[in-house]
Amino acid sequence: MLADKHPQEAERLAKLRALGILDTEEEADFDDIVALAAEICQVPIALISFVDRDRQWFKAKVGLEARETGLEKSVCSHALLHQGVFEINDTTLDARTADNPLVDDPDVRMRFYAGAPLLGEGDLPLGTLCVLDKEPRTLTETQRNALSILSRRVIKELDLRAALIETRRLSSAYEEKAKRLEHALEMSETLKLEIDHRVKNSLQQVSAFLSLQASRTEDENVRDALNEARGRVNAIASVHSELGRARATNTVDLAHYVPSLVRELEIAAPSNINIAVDAPSYVVNTQFASSLGIIINEFIANSLKHAFVGDRLGRVDVTLSIEEPDTLRVCLADNGVGRAQASPDSSGAGLGSRIIDAISRQIGASVETGDEAPGTSLTLVIPRGRPSAVQAEPLAARSAVG
Repeated sequence: MLADKHPQEAERLAKLRALGILDTEEEADFDDIVALAAEICQVPIALISFVDRDRQWFKAKVGLEARETGLEKSVCSHALLHQGVFEINDTTLDARTADNPLVDDPDVRMRFYAGAPLLGEGDLPLGTLCVLDKEPRTLTETQRNALSILSRRVIKELDLRAALIETRRLSSAYEEKAKRLEHALEMSETLKLEIDHRVKNSLQQVSAFLSLQASRTEDENVRDALNEARGRVNAIASVHSELGRARATNTVDLAHYVPSLVRELEIAAPSNINIAVDAPSYVVNTQFASSLGIIINEFIANSLKHAFVGDRLGRVDVTLSIEEPDTLRVCLADNGVGRAQASPDSSGAGLGSRIIDAISRQIGASVETGDEAPGTSLTLVIPRGRPSAVQAEPLAARSAVG
């Protein structure tokens, strides 16, 4: 006969489906439990049976070929209505099982049934761990206790399985989010590189325009002003060029940036002037790099304009060094005539000098100047925290230009 529905059937079925166990593949941990139950109870058939709405489905089985049956063959659905181990000693004599098709099934010949409930959340029965025999019998107390213990083991395996599935789900979700984030970062980096490339190209166009205008004017003061403006534009363009080369995010290495900047400046230098640069590997943010580039540009432009008279050979040195405790020293020097003998335009009142003073204060650099012939020098000392440098490497990357 069919069993009555459990008093909390809807909630019970919801809990069962939430486990995600129905219609899953066989698993060794559950197979081992039914094998042990059959061995302890000395029976040919043992099952882990889950009672669904209109069927019973076997997660693990010993001695039975079917993976499921209809509820008309289910003794487990009767067991759900009882506390503890449910036992029918002779199925042919019990009204609940006498008409069960498995009793007369030649492959099963069910004459004995015992099932321990599988109690899920809220002690709702989801199914049973059951054993069947072909002869009427009675379990010993030890066998009944073992069946109860093993049924609780099934629940622990189910909980462990659910936790493992959730862990995998979360891991998969995390990996998917990580992939999306990585893709977004790649797109962001690509976009940033494209922006840097376009800004660099735009600044190069401005620089070329200034150079063209300088070559067309006959007024020396205008030409000098245009060349100075071109140098300032090139200082900023070099930052974006370095960002594209290094594929870094808002940082540049002075070992690459400063020589690159100086090469641009040397294009406008007379052939008798040599510009040398010595820069260690020191990674800084782009704002600091731009500021330092403008200072270097102003000093070199001023030296080229005022320090060297006639065709005499001259030299401008750009030397960067890292000092303890992690301080950047920038030394700029020429071997020209010195400010005392230079033209009036080279005095501290000049625009270039005012730019250097303003930017030096902005980046927190202490400034030392030397104006005695031969030559002019400018030394900046910037502690680590001032340029917001993110990394410093003691190995120098040295370059000479010219």
